[in-house]
Amino acid sequence: MTEDTNDISLLVREFWTLTGSNDFASVQAPLAEQFILEWPQSNERIRKPRGSHR
Repeated sequence: MTEDTNDISLLVREFWTLTGSNDFASVQAPLAEQFILEWPQSNERIRKPRGSHR
């Protein structure tokens, strides 16, 4: 893996670890300001709150 790919993999693992902890306030920490996650099967859309910082 390249360094960029490794960084992305670590970010994805951190996101899912935090999501699994059910501490949803902490989930936003590693996300970019423009982050959007869409779950089409349940019609959910998750965005990083505006004004929050990394």
